[in-house]
Amino acid sequence: MAVALSCLIAASQLPSLRANSEIVDALASRSPAYAEFDLFRREFQLGQYEEVILVRSDDLSRDETFRVFEDLVLELQLLDHVRQVISVFSLPTSDGEMAFLSRPEISALSTKSQLERLRQEAPFGARFVDGGHTATLLYVILAHGADQDYLVAAIEELGASFSALQIELVGQAEIDRQVAQSLLSDNLIVTTVAIVICIIASMVTLRSWRAAVCCSAAPLVGLLWYLACLSATGTEIDLFMTVIPSVLIVLGFTDSMHFFYASWEARRDLSAGAAVRLAFRKVAIAAGLTSLTTAIAFAGFAVAGNEALSKLAFWGPAGLTLELLALGLVFPLTFAFLFANESPVSQPATYRQWLRLAGVVAQRPLTVCLATTVLFFGLLGFAGAAVPTFRLDEHIPRDGQLRESIAFLRDAELGGASVYLVAEDFDGQPGLSENDRAQLEKTLLLASAGSGLPLPVTVFSAPESPFTSTSGAYRAIPLPMPLSSDSDSLLSAVGDIEARLREAGLAEETYLVGHSLLAAQLVPDIISDLRMAFYGALLAVTLLLWWVFGNLRHALLATLVSVMPILSVEAILAISGNGLTLIGSLALTLAFGIAVDDSIHFMNRLRQENGSTAERISGALKVAGPPMIGTSVILVAGLAATAISSVPGIPIFGLLVGSAILLALLADLFLLPGLVRWTTRE
Repeated sequence: MAVALSCLIAASQLPSLRANSEIVDALASRSPAYAEFDLFRREFQLGQYEEVILVRSDDLSRDETFRVFEDLVLELQLLDHVRQVISVFSLPTSDGEMAFLSRPEISALSTKSQLERLRQEAPFGARFVDGGHTATLLYVILAHGADQDYLVAAIEELGASFSALQIELVGQAEIDRQVAQSLLSDNLIVTTVAIVICIIASMVTLRSWRAAVCCSAAPLVGLLWYLACLSATGTEIDLFMTVIPSVLIVLGFTDSMHFFYASWEARRDLSAGAAVRLAFRKVAIAAGLTSLTTAIAFAGFAVAGNEALSKLAFWGPAGLTLELLALGLVFPLTFAFLFANESPVSQPATYRQWLRLAGVVAQRPLTVCLATTVLFFGLLGFAGAAVPTFRLDEHIPRDGQLRESIAFLRDAELGGASVYLVAEDFDGQPGLSENDRAQLEKTLLLASAGSGLPLPVTVFSAPESPFTSTSGAYRAIPLPMPLSSDSDSLLSAVGDIEARLREAGLAEETYLVGHSLLAAQLVPDIISDLRMAFYGALLAVTLLLWWVFGNLRHALLATLVSVMPILSVEAILAISGNGLTLIGSLALTLAFGIAVDDSIHFMNRLRQENGSTAERISGALKVAGPPMIGTSVILVAGLAATAISSVPGIPIFGLLVGSAILLALLADLFLLPGLVRWTTRE
């Protein structure tokens, strides 16, 4: 009754769940790069209150179409809370004295010639108009605190009234909005599909609907409690937290299945209640250890010093604790109720064939040892070989126009990545003095590699200019940078600007900042920190197994066969040329915490067996083998639900973890028994 009441209370909390999709918030840390970005955001609010619009047409260079586009810019400028619209009409001449398109010799040309000259001669002109004159960008700077939902609706309404133009929001704000929508819907849909898949896989594996219900009840209750805790504490689901529900579901099912197999075995001779109690005595330590190893993997994320990862490091173990609590409370009740009079069924024949093969391989311990040595040292060469990288595509929802638009921006080399050059007030005096003006012109010329001023210096003297900080101590110059599929191109372009500023002696007074730049700067460092977290988890798990089993040799073997699948996945990433992304790094660390589970269950059963080493190994495979195979099937099947996620990083997470689990199962069946036999003296 208490469990049912708690579930009803928990369910009532679910409508209050919230999502936070801002990539910048997910990167919050104590690093110097984030400190600079945070200062920029507090002083200007430019990155937060900025909308980027991609305007497309069959031919913008047609006079009639270009006039329509000009009307659109004027309409945008008249919207409430819009402080400035940066467009091709804003780009100045190389001396910054007037708008490039307003020069008499330019305005006298045809529209097509005007746009071509602008691309060739105006600073950053090629970042605003593509070579085919079919697309251009608008940067809409909003007032601080503006209602962005209202403005988005107003912009979309304007787009509908300008039928000659195709208007699309493509900036970081739009990416965050779409990801936020996807995160909440994905958590509902992916988790639901994972539950259904796990239930079906349980029915197929155990050949009993009662068994499927018994193995489903505890994981569902634990997940419900976890989501209710998130809602009750006001914790938002972010880009990292979205992986937790699927992990909890599949791990909850696997723990339930191990308890079910043990209970079912004992049920042949005992009542349902007595069978569950005996099963808990045999399996509880292993189940606690498997949850603890995954919790260690989660907790290791706190090493990165990142706020979002620290939140993941807390809520991952918290969710696992709730799943264990639900298992202890719910599983005994459901098993006793459903199997009070049920007779046993035989295990699937396929498992016996796999286990027979594993037993044959275990009889050749020297061959297994040599094969393991060759594999391990071969894979060890790929440790750290996958290059850390940041990919924007990993976070953009797959189902929608935005993804295609971002790809277009990248291919056309338009300035979709907003980067700002921030300069301190050079003389420390209020207003734009002659010295400030001269230094700003020098800085702007350096930023554009001498091609001219990307903005007239006069914009900084305008009342309430969005490019002058609220304190008046800083000025920000927008530098449209091209989007790229990875971080290298952006970092290279920014590095060139920083080198020119450094040579001119302006490095102390200036810095570059932006959403995409921050991700490109921080993600490789975070991935390196996560590598260290992985090594820390490796050591912690080894020591934990040594302490629990009292056998260092067995602890090392369990860790060895569990780390080899992780090295295998990283080797595949390195050989295929795919870098290690942030989601990939999270996946590999968590995969180790999950992959060691089967090793723990095998070792736990091994120490309960009697007889010679060969007899103990055979007995451990016979009893622990079926749930090892069944739980691995359920894990992979449940993680397959991530394939339907609209956020590309989530299916990548599922693929990497699922691949590591399958490889870990093969290692536990065909390497671990032989290694135990080879290293154990009678």
